[in-house]
Amino acid sequence: FFFCLVWASRKGQELPMLITVQNNGWGISTAFEGQHGETHVADRGKAFNMRTAVINGNDPIETYIRLQEELAYIRKTGKPVLMEAKVSRLYGHSSASGASFIPEEDGLKIFSEKLLKHDLISEEEIKNIYDKYEAEGVAAQEQARGEPVPQPEDIWKHVYVNNENADWRKF
Repeated sequence: FFFCLVWASRKGQELPMLITVQNNGWGISTAFEGQHGETHVADRGKAFNMRTAVINGNDPIETYIRLQEELAYIRKTGKPVLMEAKVSRLYGHSSASGASFIPEEDGLKIFSEKLLKHDLISEEEIKNIYDKYEAEGVAAQEQARGEPVPQPEDIWKHVYVNNENADWRKF
């Protein structure tokens, strides 16, 4: 993470990129507040003289608007932005932290209800959207499981360049 901030913010060589962090307030089973001195993860970008933003990642309208604003800044200045999206933690990280459902704000459910309330979508359309992306996820998982197992030497492929100069052992 910090290596990304260093390379993105080198004076005179800034990279025009949006760095996003989804913060659900937890690191596996440890609350954010007990592990970090800053109020927001995005505050870490300030040490790199980087523009930062904190958004409500559960609100797709706010997210869309703020993304447009930050992308416009990046395109205009050629400099990076570190954006933190505050999101709900709907499930535990693993069985160690309890992988059960956590009753927090579900951004998709709230947005769906808002669209329904204003007659912008039907229940059937919502179901079709969920079904479409569920099927896409299942297909992607099946494709990944059908891929050949990588060989140990594959770790050197596509690191920076795919030729003999990519192997650090030859330096």
